[in-house]
Amino acid sequence: MMPAQSVMSSSTIRMGGGIPAPRVSTVYRYNTVQKVQNVTRYNDVTHTQYVRHINRIVNVTRVQPVIYTHLVTRIHDRPVFSVRNVYLHETRMLTAQTIVTSKVVQMNYRPRRIHEAYGHAE
Repeated sequence: MMPAQSVMSSSTIRMGGGIPAPRVSTVYRYNTVQKVQNVTRYNDVTHTQYVRHINRIVNVTRVQPVIYTHLVTRIHDRPVFSVRNVYLHETRMLTAQTIVTSKVVQMNYRPRRIHEAYGHAE
């Protein structure tokens, strides 16, 4: 003969106010780096290797005992603040920077030297 179990409804009792929402403040630190591209081209050749792979299918029957437990949960709200830093890294692509160098070369030109003592050109 099995013992009689008392059947009670499981209920949750709220004792206290709500928990305040978390606060998030964000700080952005910007760092601009230059990305240089050195392009290397590859010619890939596909070679097929056949590998034997066996899928084992195992049927397992599990027996699990069932235990009935009556649980009354009492919630006491006590807000505790946990402050921590979360470091996130983002990468943003900027427009390409074009660097142009130039030099002026004057051809077929003989510079004039000025004689300092007399103030006229030689």
